[in-house]
Amino acid sequence: MGASTSIYGKRISGFAGAVKNYQNSLLAYRETLKTKPASKALAKKKAFLAFKKMQISFRFELDSAASGIKARKGIPLTNPIRATNIAKSSRNIAKLNITSQVQASKLAKLGKGAKFLGNGLAVIDFGGRVGNIHNSYKSGGEWEREMFIESSSFAVSAIAATA
Repeated sequence: MGASTSIYGKRISGFAGAVKNYQNSLLAYRETLKTKPASKALAKKKAFLAFKKMQISFRFELDSAASGIKARKGIPLTNPIRATNIAKSSRNIAKLNITSQVQASKLAKLGKGAKFLGNGLAVIDFGGRVGNIHNSYKSGGEWEREMFIESSSFAVSAIAATA
């Protein structure tokens, strides 16, 4: 449980970084349209690439983040064509501010809490396993066998949590 919580915290932090990268590429595309129209195709391609990378890596998180938002035409978080159209228009770019301060703050707090909880639970789990090995040693049991079992089960649980 500790390993999976820690890994989930890293995933949330990665999701926040991917969303921020996508937002920055959209804003760079908007600036390119204003200053260097010749390189607008490259900037648009970078925005689509950032969206695709975010979409592939964090599909579940995107679905849960956009589930409460109802928009007829779509939102920049879920529709890259809509995002580039907003960037092209002369309208207010507030809709391109995907990571508002409140959402970014919530994601950062969740990521830090999950990381702290995950590391703490992993330490408690490891300490309990060391205690079992020590108890087996004190009672004259097969502590080497117990150490192998506990270390193997700890490794398997970490691998399962990662999966």
